[in-house]
Amino acid sequence: LTIIGEEVDKAYLENGFAQSINRDLVAKIADDFKIVYTPFHGAGNKLVRRILAMIGVKNVFVVKEQEMPDPMFSTVKSPNPEDKEGFYIAMEYAKEHKLSEETAARILRYKVFDEFDKADYIALAHHMSDQAETILMHILRGSGAKGAVGMKKISGRYVRPMLDVSKEEILQYASQNDIKYVVDQTNFDNDKTRNYLRNEIFPLLKKVNNRVTENICRFGKNILGDQQVLDDL
Repeated sequence: LTIIGEEVDKAYLENGFAQSINRDLVAKIADDFKIVYTPFHGAGNKLVRRILAMIGVKNVFVVKEQEMPDPMFSTVKSPNPEDKEGFYIAMEYAKEHKLSEETAARILRYKVFDEFDKADYIALAHHMSDQAETILMHILRGSGAKGAVGMKKISGRYVRPMLDVSKEEILQYASQNDIKYVVDQTNFDNDKTRNYLRNEIFPLLKKVNNRVTENICRFGKNILGDQQVLDDL
């Protein structure tokens, strides 16, 4: 990684502030508003909380055990993402409900989040690369405009404050600030569609255009804008 000092901090914070909601509104509800952040031992552990604090959010909660790097992910509520048992649970759920294994696993993860009723919102750590992968995966599967939009920044009580921040920015920031994190080893299993796109296809696309991640995400935003216009007709 190339560390560029304070420029990384400035770029990251500016990007985060650009996504923030009305700060006057935040100030009015700050005492009662609660949000849970789920880093799952990743590089975004401290990054999101810093942004939320700087825009005025006072009550941000993280499960203490998740703050420390843990290659075994032993503190994550079942199904453990690196435990074979978790995959078997997802596979059975997928078979029962006629879903893909990835979709089934996502539903099961969100069910765990839904059990946490002490917060108004739950912050997820999806970043720009995740968004680009999601959009491209949906397009390849023949999705319509709704799928091409990708993930939303706010969906019910789930928020994704890092959706416009690139993975490279996050890793640079983590390295500069000596923030330890764990890489989920299942991310290297190219039998999974998302992993294959991430590890094989995107490196090739970046040889054609090194801004392919940003451009795909911009495409998703354009589709969202078109969709909103059509909905208003």
